[in-house]
Amino acid sequence: MLEVILYSPLWHSLLWFWSYIEGIPPWLTQPEVYRVLLAWAIAFTLFYIIFTSLGFGPTGVLPGSIAAFFQSFMYRGFTPAGGLFATMTSLAMLGMMTPAVAAISATLATVIALIVWQFEVRA
Repeated sequence: MLEVILYSPLWHSLLWFWSYIEGIPPWLTQPEVYRVLLAWAIAFTLFYIIFTSLGFGPTGVLPGSIAAFFQSFMYRGFTPAGGLFATMTSLAMLGMMTPAVAAISATLATVIALIVWQFEVRA
């Protein structure tokens, strides 16, 4: 039984992955890499929280949210079909808002990380 485990493709994949992980820490300990990764993580978290708290949910626009205020202030009783507001409501109701928000947040966080990397002040 032990021979089957030691020669299985899964075992070799796990060993390769572990050897890859062991080689990463020296690269991560560089101060500029740490700052760029920290900037990416903070930016992603902030953008994700901002976008998910707008008020688009699986049942439509959430009452008392920023989206509800915007809808009542801008559109009153009429929301035009095909607009940004209607598209975001549809994405949320279809369950595609979370992946879209994650992709947008990751893209914006990458831009922030590239800016930090480009304009890094060397100590």
